[in-house]
Amino acid sequence: MENNLDRLLEDELNPIELIVHLMEDHKLEVKDMADILSISEEFVVDILNYKIGLSEAIISRLCFRFKLRESAFNRPYKLQS
Repeated sequence: MENNLDRLLEDELNPIELIVHLMEDHKLEVKDMADILSISEEFVVDILNYKIGLSEAIISRLCFRFKLRESAFNRPYKLQS
C-alpha cells in the first residue's frame, strides 16, 4: 500500500521540489544523485536550478530508485532561461 505522505508529496511538489525533498530525506548529495542517475554532477546542478528538463531516462531512474510513480516526475514545471 502506498504511503499517504509520499502520495501527498508527489501530488503537491513540482518534480524538482520532489527531487530536492528526496535528496534531503535520503541524505543524498549532488554527487550521489549523479551516480544514481548516471549523469554528471553539473547536469544534476542544472536540473536542480531549473535549467534543464528531466528526460525519460532520468525519470525512469528516479522512479526505480525511489519507488515512485512516473507521473510524480513527468509533470510540467517552468525552466529558467
